[in-house]
Amino acid sequence: VRLLENFEAMVVTAREEAKRHDSASGSAKAEKTNSAPAKLAVAEPTVPATRQEVKGPPSSAQPQSISITPIPMTFVYNEATLTPEGRRAANLLLEYLNLKKFGVVTLSGHADERGLPNYNMELSKKRLLVILRRLRDGGYQGKLELLPKGSTGPYTGVDRSQYPYEELMQLDRR
Repeated sequence: VRLLENFEAMVVTAREEAKRHDSASGSAKAEKTNSAPAKLAVAEPTVPATRQEVKGPPSSAQPQSISITPIPMTFVYNEATLTPEGRRAANLLLEYLNLKKFGVVTLSGHADERGLPNYNMELSKKRLLVILRRLRDGGYQGKLELLPKGSTGPYTGVDRSQYPYEELMQLDRR
């Protein structure tokens, strides 16, 4: 819940930045019609670095790259079906990506430690395709790089010693 609330706060910040940008763009257009040159500089917020990388559109010669806190879009055990919390996280990610307009996004798919390695790898691929479809259906047009990881990457966004086994398995199914 705390992870989703933190991500929700990031989305709220992105909404506010988009409104300021739109407002400034509207002012800049009005100034242009009055023949006055207008310049707009929008600083990208600093986001805590973690394992999930999001790359932005090219600016000058180098593409921008930031990392965001990995928000587990959790799935039902042994399925490529999002949990209610997983749907909420996926919807927040969709809104964030549409607001930020990143050119390239890398997503990783995971399974918990139960099951054979090949099965878990296939399941993580299916889960990634669910997220890909949700992002595309929601209008995200940037490039999506999908990295299925099976059960090789347990979720490390929390202190794992503080959670019961089943809750950890749920976080790993993302």
